[in-house]
Amino acid sequence: MCLVWLDNSFKIKFLIFLILLGSAYSQESLEIPKWYENYDKQLQEIWKTYQPVAMVAVLLSFLVASLLYGFGIILNNERLRNYGMAEFLESAASLLMVIFFLLALQILVNVFYFPAQTESGTTPEQKQVVKIGPFAYLDAKLALIQKTANKTFTALATTLYYLTMISSFELGSPGTASGSSAILKYGPLVSSALGSGLTIYQRFLNTFITPFAELADFTAGAIRAISLQRALLKFFAVSALMVFLPMGVVLRIFPPTRGAGGMLIAMAFSFFFIFPFTYLIFYLPSGPNSIYGILMRNLYDINKKLDEINSKLYPFSSATGTSGFLALISILYRFVDYLISFITVLSGVIGLLNLFIAYFPTFFFVLSLLPLIAGTAAFTFMILLSDLFGENAVDYAKKWVSRIV
Repeated sequence: MCLVWLDNSFKIKFLIFLILLGSAYSQESLEIPKWYENYDKQLQEIWKTYQPVAMVAVLLSFLVASLLYGFGIILNNERLRNYGMAEFLESAASLLMVIFFLLALQILVNVFYFPAQTESGTTPEQKQVVKIGPFAYLDAKLALIQKTANKTFTALATTLYYLTMISSFELGSPGTASGSSAILKYGPLVSSALGSGLTIYQRFLNTFITPFAELADFTAGAIRAISLQRALLKFFAVSALMVFLPMGVVLRIFPPTRGAGGMLIAMAFSFFFIFPFTYLIFYLPSGPNSIYGILMRNLYDINKKLDEINSKLYPFSSATGTSGFLALISILYRFVDYLISFITVLSGVIGLLNLFIAYFPTFFFVLSLLPLIAGTAAFTFMILLSDLFGENAVDYAKKWVSRIV
């Protein structure tokens, strides 16, 4: 039980240290960032409902702890006496959290993120974060990435459409029935030569359709991944402080729900501070050599290459569906002219595939590794912080899983 005493004593000291930190941010001089003012107003309204319930619960917990400690002295039961003292310290920690709930959050926001009064050395990106907030800043960045990726997907779909149209192109003789696949019946030699050449050409184009379809699927997956990241950021921006934190403070007061309350408090802090802050480490710098700058430059290069390829594919694909002898002559002329310039298109297609391969590590990092790093950091911090506010999150989860199973 001595370990329990030390553990709870540490919690009290930590909370007192957090409150004393407010000496540098007293109520008169504490100026919360503009973006947090809306949070602060909503939290004050929510806390008007939660605080009376929490105060009553704290008083009841003090009463129970005092009775347990008193019975431990009367019965000369050291274990009961130590348990009563541990509950008394837990009640004291809960009381500090309830009384200084809003002030502690304001202090954390000023300390953790950039101060409202920016110094001369603050970068424009940091000033923007202070002005609009980390969640809005990250959402704007991800929205721009998603918008650019949407253009890439549209261009890839256009390229696939053109390639499909050209690969299924058929030369039919005038006078044949609609939908006939007959090849120019102006002579066996002409028919055979054009038919063989067109078949070879179509088979060659078909080799590029599958890779382009895979690239389109990859781009669509990237757009969905960005959408998921934006949804998570919006969810925790709304729920972390407004739902998880006040509910966790109240649940932490009662011994049976202390583990759940501590886990909710740890989750709120982790996903409101650590999760977006990890993103900011990579997205806050906006120079050409930053992750964001490299990704946008890569997408710009890919979109530019796709526009070049589509501009060369369009003239020939637009010739499909024409009929008549003069139109047929025009198609043949375009066909021969396109075959001559196809080397340029081929080099563009190969160059585009090489661009995707060269830029894949950046895409993989932004779409997969970065959210994994942010999530891992948030969960690790949540596990460490849950020990301070109640019970280890992993142990608590294992206990409940074992009960359910």
